[in-house]
Amino acid sequence: MRWKANRTGGIRQPPVSLRAVRTAALVLAVIIAALLAAPGVRRAAAGELYRVRVIRRGPTVEMRFCVRAGGVRWHVAAHGDELRLDGSGLRVALSAGAFAALEQPPIKSVRVITAPPTARIVITVTGRCDWAAGLTRADLIVRVAPAGADTAIAQPVVMKLPRPAPHPARPAGAGAPNIDASPGGHRALVAIDPGHGGFDPGTRSDSGVEEKTLALQVALRLQAALERRGMRVMLTRSADYFVPLSQRIAEANRAHADLFVSVHVNWSPNPAASGIEVYYLNNTTDRATIRLAAMENGSAARYSAASGAPGLNYILSDLRQQDKAVESAELARMIERSALGTVKSKLGLRLNDLGARKGPFYVLVGAHMPAVLVECGFASNRVEGRELSSPEYQQAISDGIAQGIARFVRAGGHAGNL
Repeated sequence: MRWKANRTGGIRQPPVSLRAVRTAALVLAVIIAALLAAPGVRRAAAGELYRVRVIRRGPTVEMRFCVRAGGVRWHVAAHGDELRLDGSGLRVALSAGAFAALEQPPIKSVRVITAPPTARIVITVTGRCDWAAGLTRADLIVRVAPAGADTAIAQPVVMKLPRPAPHPARPAGAGAPNIDASPGGHRALVAIDPGHGGFDPGTRSDSGVEEKTLALQVALRLQAALERRGMRVMLTRSADYFVPLSQRIAEANRAHADLFVSVHVNWSPNPAASGIEVYYLNNTTDRATIRLAAMENGSAARYSAASGAPGLNYILSDLRQQDKAVESAELARMIERSALGTVKSKLGLRLNDLGARKGPFYVLVGAHMPAVLVECGFASNRVEGRELSSPEYQQAISDGIAQGIARFVRAGGHAGNL
């Protein structure tokens, strides 16, 4: 067939039939599909799940989902007896049999559902379980244990992998558990609650300084320490006025705060008692904790009775169904350790390690986020009461609390109950 010159001197093709165009398009589509399916050829945007590992740690099963190439966004959520791991931009390069090794008690089954560009890994458990999930570089770490069997299930995971740079983990919000590996993500919002206020003075030191004043001073220093670390902060009160305890946590919930930290000063009938305590919400039989909680809850009990606010017993019975209980305990442990270490390193003071404890504190009731109450020291102890009023001690304890919060946020993980 002869080509003909057009009027401008260019080349003009002869007419092409519609059928020929369709045939060419079909051939091209088949070639592209074959190339994408060929070994060694992958779409650049997809991350590949190339290995799964399982480690048994006592009652806890730890699963490691190893991913290479591409930026995968993980979303983790619990539904009934299932834990669902959704990887957006994830391609599973493993057979179904590769997941069989993960099926160890209390894990009943592990299955994969693919719907490009997302792959879902479904973990089904037997009985009530606790779980925790976190990111290390590009890999997802998931732990599952029978309920209450592993109090350190949310302990941060550290893996040594031969990769050049980590993907920063995004701290999860107050809603459904979410782990986001995208860089430059969410800035955590911390709700700081200075205890007492207004007509409710709390306890007082031998020198007459009231707890409401000390709590506000420490809270303001803590606000500055967290903001220096790039976090956002909201205060439930910023001056000497009374805020009902139920309203404090409600404000944090409305703001979708990621963490809630209530700041207080301790008191004991034993003048020798000293040290730092960090509490998370739960029932307890410890008499000293019950006595302390009754003192901290004093104004709340009177207010809730008058206003019809939900009672403490109702919320405590509901706590076991909340997926923040395990995370709150881990946050309490991190703050406790960091506060003790910071006060020792900055001031040379070796405070008593009274531990992270559970207690029935009304101000933590109904939290939609990990929530703790920090007792910064004993006003009833003559030496410690004097330290609590000093700017140096307040700064050290604030820096320690902020460091513990930052460690928790950097862990980038979530925990809950099934």
